[in-house]
Order: sequence, then C-alpha cells, then structure tokens
Amino acid sequence: MAIEDTADRLMRIPPLDTLGREAARLIAFAARPLALRMGETLFEAGEAADCGYAILSGAIRLDFPDGRTNTLGADRLLGELALVVPMERDVKATVVAAGSALRIERDAFLRVLGEYPDGARRLQARLIERFGKLSRALSRTELGREAAGKT
Repeated sequence: MAIEDTADRLMRIPPLDTLGREAARLIAFAARPLALRMGETLFEAGEAADCGYAILSGAIRLDFPDGRTNTLGADRLLGELALVVPMERDVKATVVAAGSALRIERDAFLRVLGEYPDGARRLQARLIERFGKLSRALSRTELGREAAGKT
C-alpha cells in the first residue's frame, strides 16, 4: 500500500484522525505493516506495551482477565495508550479474522507529536474527553454498587 493510501486509512481511525494529514503521512512512513494470521496471538496480558496497532482489515479479539471479551475490526486503533506512556498490556489480543495492521512504535509516534504540536493538542483534547467519559461511567457504576450495598 502506498504511503498516501496508508495515510488516508489512518485519517479514518480515531483518535489518529485528529493529528492532520502530514502527521498521518509520517506515521504511515514509520509504521511497520503486519499480516494478521487467524489464531495468532498478537500479545499477552502483562507484556510490556511499546506500540499500538492500526487495524486495516480483519479482526482481533481482546480477552480480559475477568473473562469479558471484545472484538475490534478494521479502522480501529488497538493499544492507543501504549503510544504515549510506558505500560503493560491488560488484555490478551488474538487474531480472529485474518487481515492486516500497522504496528506503530511509541518512539516514532512521540516524534510525530513533537513535530506537529497542533495535532498533538487535538489528540490530547480527544483523549481527555474520552477518559473523562470513562471515569464518569466508572464512578456511576461504583456509586450504583454502593447504593445497592454491594461494595
């Protein structure tokens, strides 16, 4: 896939869509194409996370330690937090439909953010909004448990 085509795909993936065209081109250039093979484990829970994955096609199942699962398909970003902070993976990721992805290394991503501060600010605002919504939802869940006497 040509860099321009890859950049176009990245511009459709939240939150990468906030960075701008030139930043997407740099990410496309720096990212490593990855074939997703059915049944392949992309990573295990507890592993160090130093990259994110832009899923271009196929599907990846996430297995949470508590038994929950979620499946991500095309035009989704897996491991977005690992793009900006050192951390461990909190889920196991297994390919459930063959396809392709881009492996985006944290170091390369942070360099792009440094070169495009306006895009970095837009990304920061999007992540703050998203994590704020998540925090409020978790608070409501905890408050509901307390009210029901289940804590």
